[in-house]
Amino acid sequence: MDRIMRSRALALLLAGVFLALALAGQAVAGTLVPASEKGGAGAAIERAGFSYLTGIRTYAAAVLWNRLDA
Repeated sequence: MDRIMRSRALALLLAGVFLALALAGQAVAGTLVPASEKGGAGAAIERAGFSYLTGIRTYAAAVLWNRLDA
């Protein structure tokens, strides 16, 4: 029983570390973008494209989930 608890704790710890690494990488990448590229029409197109792709990703996840969990 103790071995199972340790493996669960290790899995949660690894998940937290990976999440922290992903967020830190995203923050560093955001600071590396030059200031001239952050504003203007490009930013609006980027936000619209990201919203569109996020919607498609959410729809695909819902379709897959419905197939798995009847």
